[in-house]
Amino acid sequence: MSDWSTAISSFYTQFLLRDLTAKVVPGSLLLLALAASPPLVQANLLTRELPSAAWVLLIAFAWIIGFALQGLGTLARIISTRPANPSCSEDYHALTRQFRICEQSRPFSLMQHERFIVNKEACGNNLIGIVVASAIYAFLNWSVLSSLQSNVRITLVTLLAVICAGLYSMHRQSLANECAYLLLVLDSSDVKPTGEQEANKGLKNSPIFQDEQ
Repeated sequence: MSDWSTAISSFYTQFLLRDLTAKVVPGSLLLLALAASPPLVQANLLTRELPSAAWVLLIAFAWIIGFALQGLGTLARIISTRPANPSCSEDYHALTRQFRICEQSRPFSLMQHERFIVNKEACGNNLIGIVVASAIYAFLNWSVLSSLQSNVRITLVTLLAVICAGLYSMHRQSLANECAYLLLVLDSSDVKPTGEQEANKGLKNSPIFQDEQ
């Protein structure tokens, strides 16, 4: 059990979960949309066995595309990396640095903050990834989509709209939760806990953490 806890903790502390869910996954969606174009489908690219080196390059490229999608969404003001609350957004990086200095001896607190970051970036970046990938796929395969029955097209568009709306809502909620959590912890940082276990227990019982469960 401790091995699993250590592995899960390392996914957060080493930022692996953020890179996987918020960079590689949305980048892979765009690559899949491109791979579904008629010329590549005829070349059997999706079913062809690729060497390990090619997979490494594809994952690295998807990771880079994930950053580009995040930048595109931020530029278009659809998503954000900073909470909208002025108390957090005015000097967000200084606030997070102060938080990490205050909480460096409390791994649960640091992991919980990273969880908010993973949630906001994963929801926001995958939202942009789905929108861009859907647009590319529709452009490259319009003849296929236009041949579908109208009720099927309406169902697909509705499903995409519901998924995108849900991701956008969770992105905004994660931004607000991150800000509230940072302010909550920093406001109470003058209270010195008697031990790491009691400190972590107190954070687990906080309203912010309960909302995330």
